[in-house]
Amino acid sequence: MERIFCISGSAVTVFVEASELVDRSKIVRKLKNHGAKMCTRIQDARFIIVDPETFSGRLIVSEWGQVPDKIILAHSWVSKCVDAKRLLDEMDDWGGCAAKGNTTTVAERIEDPEQQNLPPSRLRVFKHREDSCTPQATGKSRDQLESLRFTSCPSTHSVPSNAAERSTFSAPPHLASLASLSSRLPTPSVPTPFSQMSGGPPSVIPMSHFPSADLSLPANGLPFQMPMLPFNPMITQDPQAFLLALADQLRFYTQTNTMPAPTDYTRNSESYLISEIKKSPTFDDIPIPEEPANMTREQATSLVSVYNHKDVNFAKGKAKPTTPTPVASTSTSAGRFIFVEAGKPLRFFIQIDLRDRTKLLTTIKKLGGKITNKQDDADFSILSPRSNTYASLLRSSLAVKTSAVGPSYVEDCAKESRLLDRTTYLLANEDKAKKGKEAKVSVGGPGEIPPERKRKASFNADEKDRAKKVKKESLRPMVNLSFRPSPSPPPEHARKRLDDGRYGYSTEELEYAVQYSEILLERNHEMPVSQIARKLHEKMPHHPVKSWTTTINQKNQYVRDKIADAKKRAGIAYRKACAQASSQNEGELEEDMHAIVYYFLYDDDADDADGVVWAKLSSKTPCRTSRTWQDFYELHGQEIHRRYDEVKGQEDR
Repeated sequence: MERIFCISGSAVTVFVEASELVDRSKIVRKLKNHGAKMCTRIQDARFIIVDPETFSGRLIVSEWGQVPDKIILAHSWVSKCVDAKRLLDEMDDWGGCAAKGNTTTVAERIEDPEQQNLPPSRLRVFKHREDSCTPQATGKSRDQLESLRFTSCPSTHSVPSNAAERSTFSAPPHLASLASLSSRLPTPSVPTPFSQMSGGPPSVIPMSHFPSADLSLPANGLPFQMPMLPFNPMITQDPQAFLLALADQLRFYTQTNTMPAPTDYTRNSESYLISEIKKSPTFDDIPIPEEPANMTREQATSLVSVYNHKDVNFAKGKAKPTTPTPVASTSTSAGRFIFVEAGKPLRFFIQIDLRDRTKLLTTIKKLGGKITNKQDDADFSILSPRSNTYASLLRSSLAVKTSAVGPSYVEDCAKESRLLDRTTYLLANEDKAKKGKEAKVSVGGPGEIPPERKRKASFNADEKDRAKKVKKESLRPMVNLSFRPSPSPPPEHARKRLDDGRYGYSTEELEYAVQYSEILLERNHEMPVSQIARKLHEKMPHHPVKSWTTTINQKNQYVRDKIADAKKRAGIAYRKACAQASSQNEGELEEDMHAIVYYFLYDDDADDADGVVWAKLSSKTPCRTSRTWQDFYELHGQEIHRRYDEVKGQEDR
């Protein structure tokens, strides 16, 4: 093929998104056939092919769209280049397929899988608060450092440079409850230096008014005692910062469980504060991590992390949405992992071309499961019956005794917040119901070929061919047509062998093709040319199916006209017979249909040849609406298979 995806004779490097791109294998094959070099790492590729309409495509565009040496294009660019027989480059505006713009916001991005396994209170730590408030003294005692840990430095509460941005930030509901709580507390008497702070910014207050760093609380002192605060908490410039510090100190106090005899004011305010917080609807939902009382500043985590771990959007700068939190995230935040058995996480194998694979993978990890790329190491195999690789992956799962389920199993477990019974979601029964009797595999010798039967052809037919028939075949009026027997093909000595080893079409073979096609059309006047070609290939296998299709449909005009005339005659004869048989008793037809369907379901032996099958069925019950059971099957084959699948599916359920 022509090398299209080349620049100055060198193949271009291409990366094709794998998780949600439909027909990725076809796109990769088309790129390889026309000279492109495929890359498995996105960093090594210059061209990136995505579907901008999918989540993964938007994520790649947002992350790699601004990189100068990366060109992100829609998957339609490949077909346009092949149709144009050249590389559509920047001069051609990339064929109108350039994926531009930051289409995925930060909140839509997938969380880091490593952070998902951390405890909730460790997800976020405000580094700028730690750096600005960490004491620099190195010669102080441990108790002094502990007291300084809970003393907010002036720089933290001064007006920042981005005050306008912070003014538009709406506090979440759990902090709003603390704000209302602080407004109801009685205002204590504050020493002179702190009352001076309320009238102006902290920068205008002399440093002599602040308590010395050496003046620290005792080890068992109240962490948030008023004289130690370097600002007035009731008239602070930044209410949110005060609430965060107050919540942090309150959490430390509840963990130390030690306190001196408090004053009347501190006793009253403390009991009032704790009772109000216990009334808050979100207090019971806050998992307070158990940490030792003597902890360094690097080990301690602010209480705001405990609040905000349940809402990633708030942590990343977005207002908390009013919609309820999904069940999966709630279970994760509360520490209740679903995909765990005997204290060990369940392993999942996810089909690589599964749609929305990224979202499914994230859900499994949030619920405690693990992902593996080996089916023999997995507890579950997540498969999609719509995929081309479904049949082979299902056989592999059954071979290694791995439970094969659909994506709905994970979604239902997340909704129910528990591990559901897998037996109702297994795909093995569904596959067995679709294939019916073909699930029986006959065991023969090494060179033994099982007998081919016409009634099995429909079970093994392509799903694509069956999907094209949107309307299911209804019961057609019974037509008593006398079918001619199939003629024998020409002998082998009549074959026309060419010099290159291939075979040409002899006159005897063409005449036989016309005669056999007429008989096939008499049996089924709607039989397509492709099926006639397959039937001819079964009789004369030295000619390929494609060769037969071309010969009877395009190349040989004599054969093509003869088959067209035979198809017209068969259609006319069938319509006439249907008109004559319109008054046929439908009760007998239903009895015959019931008899043949239940024979295939219970009494059929997969190793029997066609003649034996029809003989056994005739010995059990005669056919009332056709001359033989074989004629009945030829006429109502599709309806028989449809009813067989329906009855089999009901029994499996």
